[in-house]
Amino acid sequence: MRKLSWIGLGLVLAGVVVGVLFTSEMKMDRTATAQEVAPPVNAQFAQYNSLINDHGESPFVPVAERVGPTVVHISSDKVMSGANPMDEFFENQPFWEFFHKRDGGGGGGNRPREFHAPSTGSGMIISRDGFILTNNHVVENADKVTVKTQNGQEYEAKIIGADPETDVAVI
Repeated sequence: MRKLSWIGLGLVLAGVVVGVLFTSEMKMDRTATAQEVAPPVNAQFAQYNSLINDHGESPFVPVAERVGPTVVHISSDKVMSGANPMDEFFENQPFWEFFHKRDGGGGGGNRPREFHAPSTGSGMIISRDGFILTNNHVVENADKVTVKTQNGQEYEAKIIGADPETDVAVI
């Protein structure tokens, strides 16, 4: 038994030595070289490949500064009621009745409960009279919609129209 252990250890050590010698003979170079993957860009089109002008400025900055105030934060809240879906899953557990009798209701099973389903997203003011374009999934079936502008003002909003297929809504 002891002899087999020494043979096994010897085989493992021999394998390690052979592995080290083999990899050292391969002369693995750890430096990487860059290879040209794409063909060089024609000089006449080079000007269109950069968003930075000759002065080091991006044309995106002035546009963002101009339209930035039209971007708003939208939060919505949907009040839902119904049985807690987890009740059915846990009702056969040992402590189910103990914890659900604490309110004196005698087990509590599938009592209707009220809970809130909040949602948040962004939108853009698209008209002077305050219409806002946003995603339908942000405001769909919401009971309350709140809009917060970049200067911190908050407004209540109502859903004017929505298209679930394209996920667009106007509030």
